[in-house]
Amino acid sequence: MTESSSEAARPSLSYVVPTIGVSEHLAKCLASIHRDSERLDSPSELVIVWQAPVAEDTKGPAALRDLCRRLAAARPGAIDGPLRIVELPRPAGFARAVNDGIAISSGKWLALVNDDVVLKAGWSRRLLEEATAASRVAAAQGTNVMARGGGEARVDGAGLAWNRHWQAVQLGRGEVAESVEAVRGVYGVSATAAIYRRDALADVNLAGNVLRPFEERLDSYYEDVELADRLQGAGYRALLVPAARAQHAGALSSRIPRAARRRTRRVYANRLLVVARRLGRGFWSRLPILLGRDAVDALRRPKTAPLPGDLEPPGIVDLVCAWSRAARLLPWFVHFGPGAPR
Repeated sequence: MTESSSEAARPSLSYVVPTIGVSEHLAKCLASIHRDSERLDSPSELVIVWQAPVAEDTKGPAALRDLCRRLAAARPGAIDGPLRIVELPRPAGFARAVNDGIAISSGKWLALVNDDVVLKAGWSRRLLEEATAASRVAAAQGTNVMARGGGEARVDGAGLAWNRHWQAVQLGRGEVAESVEAVRGVYGVSATAAIYRRDALADVNLAGNVLRPFEERLDSYYEDVELADRLQGAGYRALLVPAARAQHAGALSSRIPRAARRRTRRVYANRLLVVARRLGRGFWSRLPILLGRDAVDALRRPKTAPLPGDLEPPGIVDLVCAWSRAARLLPWFVHFGPGAPR
């Protein structure tokens, strides 16, 4: 095969979907990917990272393959090339699972899609059109809307940003999703549903010759924020394309009280780790303020009703667990350089 024909056969977009077992939402998610891929003019591929669940009665890889066969039969040719499934013996966390999928993918662009996301028509086409038309764009996302019945569509997230308390926030969360908005730059994109340019990820890769761009020590939560920091530091840009819509069920894995507590502790721990890497030597002077803000969150209760997928407020025990985890992992994140530009 010649070099030119090899390049032509290379997928332009690889969908990477991490899942635990075969969730109740996965069929809708994969069906929406097949519909979305039909609107692309260039080849695409689908990579699913299947993680064995703790519960023994949850459907396994055989059920996943059967589901994928039925979806492919319903829309023949929507996905180019054979289905690729990575099987992990246990839940590995978002960063590790997505890295395993990225490592075997080959697309010039990577579409990360949570298994509880439903892509609306033309999602990837709109993102690719805007991202490829602008310079130095490494990532793009659309408006993620909450999956809720009745009423106006509410924004789940429209890009990532840092607030003045050094907490990462989802832009626009809870606002009414506007029908028409201009494309604009954002600090970073949420890995809930977004595309990344492979070449840009390779520039900031953490794992040598194998493309594994997400920081696996973070496990889950803040891993997309940390990647956004590295991409920003390397001079890349991120875009919000509001017309590209995706519906997100939101935090399904943490609706059980024990899982919700784990999520809260992981978020507060990982925030300190990512801020340490971002600020460099400036982290130490800000550490008392960061811990003080955590304490305020533990003592103050929200005045408004929580939105679907909102983080559970921390308790004192949660903060102690979070700080202990952060202290244990801090040597891999702290450094004494000037840090990234704010």
